[in-house]
Amino acid sequence: MKRAQQGVALITVLLIVALVTVVSAAMISRQQLTIRAVGVPITQRQALHYALGGERLAQALLQRDALAGNPAQPLDHLQEAWAKPLPAYPVDGGEIQVRIEDVSGRFNLNSLLRDKQVDQNAVQRLQRLLLRLDIRAPYAQRLADWLDADQEVSGEQGAEDGAYLLQQPPYRAGNRLLADASEMRLLLGMSDEDWRKLAPWVSALPAQAPLNINTASALLLSTLADPLTPDSAKVLVAARGAQGYPDVAGFLSQSALAGMGVAAQGLSVGSHFFTVTTLVRLGDAQRVVQSTLQRDAQGKVHVLGRDFSQRWPQVSKPVKKEQ
Repeated sequence: MKRAQQGVALITVLLIVALVTVVSAAMISRQQLTIRAVGVPITQRQALHYALGGERLAQALLQRDALAGNPAQPLDHLQEAWAKPLPAYPVDGGEIQVRIEDVSGRFNLNSLLRDKQVDQNAVQRLQRLLLRLDIRAPYAQRLADWLDADQEVSGEQGAEDGAYLLQQPPYRAGNRLLADASEMRLLLGMSDEDWRKLAPWVSALPAQAPLNINTASALLLSTLADPLTPDSAKVLVAARGAQGYPDVAGFLSQSALAGMGVAAQGLSVGSHFFTVTTLVRLGDAQRVVQSTLQRDAQGKVHVLGRDFSQRWPQVSKPVKKEQ
């Protein structure tokens, strides 16, 4: 009897030890999950502040560049300090990378509307850009209708409320300037494939913001006239040299543009709008923040908005040559 009681007592002790072990393991596991759950937001918040630091660095570089010249009439080109690749900056547990891009070197979609009227010169430039990208849909006319305030369809291929109300779900034309270039995806018939081709080459800036001929690619410069091709426009890029074109007149006097009737309207040699993409890596975590900056006539740089949905790097897809 005594031995049986001892056996029962031993089994009871073993059961208690096993129960305590299971409870302790569960507590430790839950504690680890809690620590990780608390740690991730802290790391993300730290990464956000590092990213904002990268944004401030870009603001300082752009402001210094403006004050070195005439802020009211800037001269910006790709050989300036802000445009060159910046080294990665080491921080505790990771690094920060910053890239500055002149969005005035892209086609400004809002330029299709000037003084509340459709600018046919800008429409033609967008049409050429679409053709250079092998996009055949009439998005230029449809964008003009999207931007203007009336309900009159531009030609046979435009689109106003009547066309959009037939969509599922139905919606109306914007009848205002684009706040973001991605609103182009709302245009009638816009496919994901066409948008992916177009996105790297366009921006949505104030309607009067011109194209900077000193930072625009050969593809964008080729949209200034029908006879120009991306290959022939490379001559215009090479002629910029290390200091860029000093003025639009010098650009228009290039022999490659002789007899093409390229208008000075919508062109400039300086920029007021930039995007800053900042990548922060901390351990296994990373965060990308893309900021839109405006540099005013006094050289001060203001943050217009931030986008937390971008990825790094953003590489433009190769463009098919014009046949």
